[in-house]
Amino acid sequence: MISNNDVGAGIPAVEALPFTMDGMCGVAPVLRNAVRYLLGVRMSFVKSAAVALTVAAVMTTAGCGDGKSGSGGAAPSSSPSVSESTGGGAGGATVAASTAPSRTATSGSGGSGSGAGGTPTATPRCHTAGLSAVVTGYDAGAGQRYARLVLTNTSGHSCRMHGWPGLGLGNQNEGFGTTVVRTGTASTIVLAVGGKAYTRLHWAAVPADDETGAQCEPTATVLQVIPPDETAPVVATWGGGPVCQHNRLETTAVQPGIGA
Repeated sequence: MISNNDVGAGIPAVEALPFTMDGMCGVAPVLRNAVRYLLGVRMSFVKSAAVALTVAAVMTTAGCGDGKSGSGGAAPSSSPSVSESTGGGAGGATVAASTAPSRTATSGSGGSGSGAGGTPTATPRCHTAGLSAVVTGYDAGAGQRYARLVLTNTSGHSCRMHGWPGLGLGNQNEGFGTTVVRTGTASTIVLAVGGKAYTRLHWAAVPADDETGAQCEPTATVLQVIPPDETAPVVATWGGGPVCQHNRLETTAVQPGIGA
């Protein structure tokens, strides 16, 4: 058996043959077949070398990507049962995260319904400076308290948001160290100019065992609200009285409309 190395080292005359197979009609068939075999092996070796050089050239000129997507607002990462401390609110807050699947809804001015549509990654995120906040719809029952936090888009253009707000109870002088518990799942929503988004708030009016004062906790007068993906708060008036269980406040993710 003749290897490629044998061909390259032992038969240099094959590379310089001045004729083609068409000119070998008078050569004995055995010799003609042998030369045809040697030429085929040699050409196979040359072709293999050419292919290898071509691949090497392509690999040299091509860059390696980092695998990151160029689009903004990608599906958010899921963080079930994760706790984190967040600053920026009144006194800071301890937050429990939850899973957030990707979904899109839109909100018009004052609307309470939701509908699919829009391209949220092409819509700028809602920033604190372009939002106002109000707590409304207070309700009570069996030691439980409820309200709705409503955010209004005052930016002058459509914007998107996804997730849960940061919350901090306090007054004009200090914060009370709120524990925020996230409930439900999140979806990306798009707010038109004047559009509204809301979350549902829940807290207890029954003191914990170690809350032994005249009231379970100091009564807050303001609620600092940090919109999703923001760090600066917008302030809303708080009229829900003391929040027992050490200022533990539950909130759903933002949803389109006012929730009424």
